[in-house]
Amino acid sequence: KEFPDLTAKCPEHPITAHLVKLTESQNELPDNLHRREIQIGSRVYDEQISILYDFQRIRLYISDISERKKTDQSQQTYRKILEEEVESRTLEFQKLNEYLRGEIEERIKIEAELTAKEEKYRLIFDSGNDAKFVTNLTEEGPTKFEEVNMIACEQLGYSRQELLKLGPKDITHPESWKQIPSILESLRATKETLIESIHVTKDGKLFPVEISIQLFILNNRPKLLAIARDISERNKREKEIQSQNNFLKSIIESLKHPFYVIDIEDYSIKLANSTTKKDSGNTCHQQLHGYQHPCNKYGEACPLNIVSKTKKPVVMEHKHHDAEGNAKYVEVHGHPVFDSDGKVIQVIEYSLDITQRKNTELKLIKR
Repeated sequence: KEFPDLTAKCPEHPITAHLVKLTESQNELPDNLHRREIQIGSRVYDEQISILYDFQRIRLYISDISERKKTDQSQQTYRKILEEEVESRTLEFQKLNEYLRGEIEERIKIEAELTAKEEKYRLIFDSGNDAKFVTNLTEEGPTKFEEVNMIACEQLGYSRQELLKLGPKDITHPESWKQIPSILESLRATKETLIESIHVTKDGKLFPVEISIQLFILNNRPKLLAIARDISERNKREKEIQSQNNFLKSIIESLKHPFYVIDIEDYSIKLANSTTKKDSGNTCHQQLHGYQHPCNKYGEACPLNIVSKTKKPVVMEHKHHDAEGNAKYVEVHGHPVFDSDGKVIQVIEYSLDITQRKNTELKLIKR
């Protein structure tokens, strides 16, 4: 209805010019169909032109595609919006992926650090020659073991799984366990303490231990770390030393004359038998001479100085005073005591009373 005569109505229309050209030169036809979209006013049309085989006529089809075009435009708009949304979401996902990747890498790093710290903790916890125990602390006392090291297992004869089912009371001699209330009281006040106890092995054997106990807080819960050292050998050595000391003391006490071990630096008496004076001071010049200063300050030869300089034993006569202040002549024997570097650090000194002999000599001299 709108185009009863296309040539008359639209002489300037591109299709009209194209059709005129086609009729003038049929041999230059590129194909048998021409199609395009045209817009008239606010409407859009699909225009199809077919050239019949005799090249004397054409067939023209015109379809109103305005609604479809609007739909296409809407779809394009929506597609563009969707593409922008997809692009925006893609960027968000990329950022999220980068964030998650960073989080994962950070968690992997933290887990690796925790693993390294745990391995380090385990290495430290299992190192050394002392048994280590960790327990919770309640009002009733320590609970079952939360952690033990291999030394604890070896000392007590349990596997780790067996020992974790027990508590401190199960490995402590009943007599030693009686001191637990006072130990806990001390721990709550000072947070640490050092005790001696008796441990019991799986097969019932007893051995002495020195236990360092520390109270600490972990995850808002009080816990105890106990480090137990087997002191069997130490006690044995202490008994041997005590036995040797007793033997040495009996030898020193068997001497009927004064015997001293004197420090070379401050002249203090480190060891003496019961025949020496006890109430006149702690230095040799106080006890033997009643002097406040070494005897060389008063013009007398000092055995300690001679031994210190010569590093050799010395025998010399000296005038000492007994507990009542009476003067007596003595023959002093001094012997050096060396340290590992060969330095004289002490002098063993004993004195023989030669008063009677000296008085006799003086009488002979007077005659």
